[in-house]
Amino acid sequence: MDGSSYGKEIEEAVSILESEEQEQLQEAAISAAEGCADLYKDIKVLDTTFYQLGQRTKEQRRETVSRMGGLGYVSVSKGINMENYEEVEMFYSRYSDGEEAQVTICDIYGDGRFGCRTFLYRAGKLQVYYVEITWQEGGVPILSHTSVWDLEEIRLTEKGYFIYTNKIKISHGNLREHYRIKPLAEDCRALTEKYISGLSYIDYNLLTVDWNGSNVEDIIMDTMFGDIYHMHTGEYLKVHGGRVDAEIFEEIMTIYFPITIEQLRHCCGYDADSDTYECDLFSVRPYAPFGEVVDYTENEDGTLTPKIPYQLYICQPMFSPKSSIISL
Repeated sequence: MDGSSYGKEIEEAVSILESEEQEQLQEAAISAAEGCADLYKDIKVLDTTFYQLGQRTKEQRRETVSRMGGLGYVSVSKGINMENYEEVEMFYSRYSDGEEAQVTICDIYGDGRFGCRTFLYRAGKLQVYYVEITWQEGGVPILSHTSVWDLEEIRLTEKGYFIYTNKIKISHGNLREHYRIKPLAEDCRALTEKYISGLSYIDYNLLTVDWNGSNVEDIIMDTMFGDIYHMHTGEYLKVHGGRVDAEIFEEIMTIYFPITIEQLRHCCGYDADSDTYECDLFSVRPYAPFGEVVDYTENEDGTLTPKIPYQLYICQPMFSPKSSIISL
């Protein structure tokens, strides 16, 4: 998960931590960042008022996560395996046994900021205490802000996802958020980024049913085109009157799916008079949690069959993996 500043949309929750404990967590976050200060000597501060930072490369973030892990912190960044994830498992085990517990996850954002979320269970209450660290020129860490919010529930799934449900929707976030706790192979991460990232479990059934070339019409829906368009172009689709030109719709859909133009016109609301297709857009980004390729099978015909776990809600068990066949 790649975060942004977690502001508050309604009155902030009352922390279950004492003031001294909050200060200790703030100091711990600064200390963690200081342990990586030499990696930030070249940090670019684009705006000194709001400390807007230049983006870090994945390798730079990976080095920071590794350094943090070596210092004993639970650390993670988008597309990079979590270090010391066993601490999260121990936290969840104690929580499940009804014992008071806490664990801090340091999330290294794309621009290098540290988002340190301390998950707390105390007196029957679940809460997050959040500390954000930003950077000054020369690699000097400073406290950006803190925040606190209540959680509805948490869950650690057998597949290795730590999922938490916020009681209120946090700015730039979802009601449900998640971290991958257990390591994921780099080739699976690469396949996820290339074929799965940005797709939704909610708006269409592409990732929730078994399909191939023989039944592809069962999963082709006009609601998916916005996400497929974004994957193909890197831009968000602009729709006028709920319809999109047939030329661009057919060009992109026939690239990504084993389907003919005739099949598309049969199942996707094609209008011959305007030469357009229906196209409903529900969200500018997919719902969490996002899909991941956790394993795959190489087929004799040069295709891959990826395994993608399907989970909709924290209160439901993990569904069995569904598969689709993609050509490389």
